Amino acid sequence: MPAGGGGLLSGSAISLRSASPATRIVGVEPEASPDMHRSMKAGKRVSVPIAPSIADGQLLDTPGEITFEVISSLVDEVVTVSDRDILAAMRLLFERAKLVVEPSGASAFAAVLAARVQADPIGVVLSGANVSAERFAELMATK
Repeated sequence: MPAGGGGLLSGSAISLRSASPATRIVGVEPEASPDMHRSMKAGKRVSVPIAPSIADGQLLDTPGEITFEVISSLVDEVVTVSDRDILAAMRLLFERAKLVVEPSGASAFAAVLAARVQADPIGVVLSGANVSAERFAELMATK
């Protein structure tokens, strides 16, 4: 599921762990801001420089203090995806499922399409439609 400030990921992880303790939980964030990914590897909150990305809802330099504690104890892994991966996911969701999903909200599906997360069965959180029609069309025109 998408990892930005950590609220969605930590809250979902609490619920999922209580309902299904054996389920593997993976967070996803853009390569441009791998703060949660690097923090999970380090075992503590670390700050990272932020590069430009279409997934602006996930661009943070440091994980939140409270959410990181929850995520580090309940989430198995945090992986990263490129803007190209996110665009491919957005395009497929629109063309095949007729869903408009903002870049940050499509990051988890992007990780599945890019084979950064593999499981059978698998569930993916698609969140947010906070993208204007103009911006969505602009992104879909990107090759």
